Amino acid sequence: MEFSYLDSMDINGRSRIIRGQKDLPVTMISEGYYLNGEKSGSWKTYWIDRYVDSNRTIHRKGILNEFIEYDQNSMNGIYVSYYKSGGIRLLGHYKKIDSLSVDTIRFIDQVSELEKDTIIRSNFSSKMVGNWYEFNKSGSLIKTIKFSD
Repeated sequence: MEFSYLDSMDINGRSRIIRGQKDLPVTMISEGYYLNGEKSGSWKTYWIDRYVDSNRTIHRKGILNEFIEYDQNSMNGIYVSYYKSGGIRLLGHYKKIDSLSVDTIRFIDQVSELEKDTIIRSNFSSKMVGNWYEFNKSGSLIKTIKFSD
Protein backbone atom coordinates (compact mmCIF):
# COMPACT_ATOMS: atom_id res chain seq x y z
CA MET A 1 0.00 0.00 0.00
CA GLU A 2 1.48 3.32 -1.05
CA PHE A 3 1.40 6.33 1.21
CA SER A 4 2.50 9.91 0.89
CA TYR A 5 3.33 12.59 3.38
CA LEU A 6 4.19 16.22 2.89
CA ASP A 7 7.54 17.62 3.86
CA SER A 8 6.21 21.08 3.10
CA MET A 9 3.13 22.37 1.34
CA ASP A 10 1.05 25.46 0.82
CA ILE A 11 -2.35 25.55 -0.91
CA ASN A 12 -0.72 28.04 -3.31
CA GLY A 13 2.94 27.36 -3.81
CA ARG A 14 5.73 24.84 -3.90
CA SER A 15 5.26 21.36 -2.44
CA ARG A 16 7.63 18.53 -1.61
CA ILE A 17 5.97 15.12 -1.17
CA ILE A 18 7.93 12.12 0.10
CA ARG A 19 6.46 8.78 -1.00
CA GLY A 20 7.05 5.20 0.03
CA GLN A 21 5.34 2.06 1.23
CA LYS A 22 4.43 1.08 4.77
CA ASP A 23 7.27 -0.77 6.54
CA LEU A 24 9.63 -0.15 3.60
CA PRO A 25 12.13 2.64 3.02
CA VAL A 26 11.00 5.88 1.42
CA THR A 27 11.49 5.57 -2.35
CA MET A 28 10.64 8.86 -4.08
CA ILE A 29 10.32 12.60 -3.67
CA SER A 30 7.84 14.59 -5.78
CA GLU A 31 8.14 18.34 -6.22
CA GLY A 32 5.80 20.76 -7.90
CA TYR A 33 3.34 23.60 -7.40
CA TYR A 34 -0.21 23.87 -6.16
CA LEU A 35 -2.62 26.56 -7.32
CA ASN A 36 -5.83 26.79 -5.28
CA GLY A 37 -5.08 23.34 -3.82
CA GLU A 38 -4.64 21.62 -7.21
CA LYS A 39 -1.49 20.42 -8.95
CA SER A 40 -0.41 22.94 -11.56
CA GLY A 41 2.55 23.27 -13.92
CA SER A 42 5.56 20.97 -13.95
CA TRP A 43 5.88 18.17 -11.39
CA LYS A 44 9.06 16.13 -11.02
CA THR A 45 9.49 12.87 -9.14
CA TYR A 46 12.99 11.77 -8.10
CA TRP A 47 14.40 8.49 -6.88
CA ILE A 48 15.65 8.99 -3.32
CA ASP A 49 19.34 9.40 -2.66
CA ARG A 50 19.57 8.18 0.95
CA TYR A 51 22.49 8.50 3.31
CA VAL A 52 23.13 8.45 7.06
CA ASP A 53 24.64 11.48 8.74
CA SER A 54 25.26 11.54 12.51
CA ASN A 55 22.98 8.53 13.10
CA ARG A 56 20.02 9.96 11.21
CA THR A 57 18.86 9.13 7.71
CA ILE A 58 18.83 12.00 5.25
CA HIS A 59 16.55 11.80 2.19
CA ARG A 60 17.40 14.03 -0.73
CA LYS A 61 16.35 13.95 -4.32
CA GLY A 62 18.49 11.82 -6.56
CA ILE A 63 17.98 10.88 -10.21
CA LEU A 64 14.86 12.15 -12.00
CA ASN A 65 12.17 9.44 -12.26
CA GLU A 66 9.25 11.25 -13.86
CA PHE A 67 8.25 14.61 -15.34
CA ILE A 68 4.55 15.48 -15.69
CA GLU A 69 2.74 18.71 -16.60
CA TYR A 70 -0.54 19.46 -14.80
CA ASP A 71 -3.44 21.85 -15.27
CA GLN A 72 -6.04 22.02 -12.48
CA ASN A 73 -4.98 18.63 -11.05
CA SER A 74 -5.20 16.92 -14.47
CA MET A 75 -2.22 15.71 -16.48
CA ASN A 76 -2.01 18.04 -19.47
CA GLY A 77 1.17 18.21 -21.50
CA ILE A 78 4.44 16.35 -21.73
CA TYR A 79 5.02 13.13 -19.78
CA VAL A 80 8.50 11.62 -19.45
CA SER A 81 9.48 8.55 -17.42
CA TYR A 82 13.15 7.75 -16.79
CA TYR A 83 15.23 4.69 -15.94
CA LYS A 84 17.33 4.83 -12.77
CA SER A 85 20.33 5.15 -15.09
CA GLY A 86 18.89 8.50 -16.25
CA GLY A 87 17.85 7.43 -19.76
CA ILE A 88 14.32 8.06 -21.07
CA ARG A 89 11.98 5.08 -20.65
CA LEU A 90 8.68 6.53 -21.91
CA LEU A 91 7.81 9.80 -23.68
CA GLY A 92 4.35 11.04 -24.55
CA HIS A 93 1.68 13.67 -24.17
CA TYR A 94 -1.50 13.92 -22.06
CA LYS A 95 -4.52 16.04 -22.90
CA LYS A 96 -6.91 17.34 -20.25
CA ILE A 97 -10.52 16.29 -20.82
CA ASP A 98 -13.72 16.86 -18.95
CA SER A 99 -15.79 13.75 -19.41
CA LEU A 100 -17.67 11.17 -17.46
CA SER A 101 -17.26 7.61 -18.66
CA VAL A 102 -20.16 5.25 -18.10
CA ASP A 103 -19.58 1.55 -18.72
CA THR A 104 -21.98 -1.35 -18.33
CA ILE A 105 -20.65 -4.73 -17.26
CA ARG A 106 -22.79 -7.85 -17.59
CA PHE A 107 -22.20 -10.69 -15.17
CA ILE A 108 -23.99 -13.80 -13.90
CA ASP A 109 -25.21 -13.56 -10.32
CA GLN A 110 -23.83 -16.60 -8.47
CA VAL A 111 -26.94 -16.90 -6.26
CA SER A 112 -29.80 -16.38 -8.72
CA GLU A 113 -27.80 -17.50 -11.78
CA LEU A 114 -29.39 -14.63 -13.71
CA GLU A 115 -27.56 -12.17 -15.92
CA LYS A 116 -27.28 -8.72 -14.36
CA ASP A 117 -25.90 -5.40 -15.55
CA THR A 118 -23.77 -3.15 -13.38
CA ILE A 119 -23.08 0.45 -14.33
CA ILE A 120 -19.64 1.81 -13.51
CA ARG A 121 -19.05 5.56 -13.67
CA SER A 122 -15.54 6.96 -13.94
CA ASN A 123 -14.40 10.54 -14.22
CA PHE A 124 -11.34 10.57 -16.45
CA SER A 125 -9.57 13.90 -16.38
CA SER A 126 -6.75 13.14 -18.84
CA LYS A 127 -6.09 10.95 -21.81
CA MET A 128 -3.00 9.87 -23.74
CA VAL A 129 -2.79 11.58 -27.13
CA GLY A 130 -0.46 11.50 -30.12
CA ASN A 131 2.59 9.28 -30.39
CA TRP A 132 4.02 7.64 -27.27
CA TYR A 133 7.55 6.29 -27.45
CA GLU A 134 9.08 3.52 -25.33
CA PHE A 135 12.87 3.11 -25.14
CA ASN A 136 15.07 0.35 -23.77
CA LYS A 137 17.80 1.01 -21.19
CA SER A 138 20.40 1.59 -23.91
CA GLY A 139 18.25 4.36 -25.44
CA SER A 140 16.96 2.52 -28.52
CA LEU A 141 13.32 3.01 -29.51
CA ILE A 142 11.47 -0.26 -28.95
CA LYS A 143 7.83 0.74 -29.40
CA THR A 144 5.66 3.55 -30.76
CA ILE A 145 1.98 3.71 -29.89
CA LYS A 146 -0.40 6.16 -31.59
CA PHE A 147 -3.34 7.50 -29.59
CA SER A 148 -6.11 9.60 -31.14
CA ASP A 149 -6.31 13.28 -30.31
